[in-house]
Amino acid sequence: MMSSELEKLYTNNTGRKSFQWEIWPMCNNLCDFCYLGPTNRSTNKERQLKSLDDCEAKIHSLDFEKYNNISYIGGDFFQGQLVDKEVHDKFFELMRYTAQLYLDKKIGSIWITVTLTIGDNKDLYDMLDMFNDMGLRPVDGYGASGLWLCTSYDSTGRFHTPQSEENWKYHMKNIHEKYPWIKFNTTCILQTSFLQNYLDGKWSPKKFMEEYHTTLFYKQAGTGFSDIEYRKQHPGTQPTFEDLPEMKRIAQETIGYDFLPRRELFIKFLSKYADEDLDTYDKLFNIKYRSDELHRNFNDQNSDFECDRVKTRYNETSDDDAAVSPCGHLIEYAGYIDSDACMICDRNAVLESKGLL
Repeated sequence: MMSSELEKLYTNNTGRKSFQWEIWPMCNNLCDFCYLGPTNRSTNKERQLKSLDDCEAKIHSLDFEKYNNISYIGGDFFQGQLVDKEVHDKFFELMRYTAQLYLDKKIGSIWITVTLTIGDNKDLYDMLDMFNDMGLRPVDGYGASGLWLCTSYDSTGRFHTPQSEENWKYHMKNIHEKYPWIKFNTTCILQTSFLQNYLDGKWSPKKFMEEYHTTLFYKQAGTGFSDIEYRKQHPGTQPTFEDLPEMKRIAQETIGYDFLPRRELFIKFLSKYADEDLDTYDKLFNIKYRSDELHRNFNDQNSDFECDRVKTRYNETSDDDAAVSPCGHLIEYAGYIDSDACMICDRNAVLESKGLL
């Protein structure tokens, strides 16, 4: 392959897209702020199998001149969701097929989400053993290539017991030791307690990345998880900017603690981060690090539906009717408890104020 073709294959945002499939919403972790709401409690076998079949059929039809990444999200896959043998075998068939696409140089990277909060992750390690035996490895000189395990670490609401956090830490280190070629990315939600921990010096990005051999991505603490409840209370409607106060009220009542941050605290965090950790500032809710095309699968729907992120548009979507703030960014970024200001605008304004933008 010529150098230009290798670039297109093994790097992100270089003319080819990432294809992401939400296999099912089922997850046992039940994070306090989970945007899936009650739909994460279960999924029946028939819906699981249909999603797996639909996914494989869709991938068969992909034009790999346009796509260079395949990504799988849940829910989760490795906390008992594969207990049924037919579902287990179909899932592993899909994973083997995906790995072969990588080995055949059809795609340049694979992303798979993992929670890692339970002790017994046999299905996960069986999958990693399969990938290892197949010879799946990153390509020298291309940092985005290879297999990425995408996980999350949150200061509040994710680890319900000390043991679940210890499980996460164990698996992160154990996987790195057993399969040093595997790459990790860890997402942290910028909720109030996380911001305070950073400002108080209790959490360091550099130390965290070094200890757990991971890159980082940060999601804003938004109101997305209250969307389901809002739609229940207002059937047939879609939230708009004017509905944000009610969305935030629902969020606070649902979670029960200070999840959405105050704007003043957030800007202090941004300012310190720009001064001390500028090398990862662009990982702050930056759409370029997310998938381009996402296929969602819900329990109460018979098939997937597609959501596209348009990384070159101000509102990140091709939907001109999408709910936006006065600035033009999606209302998902208006996540302050005490203000409807936009977190993207504040992120950029802090850089500009320091002469860095």
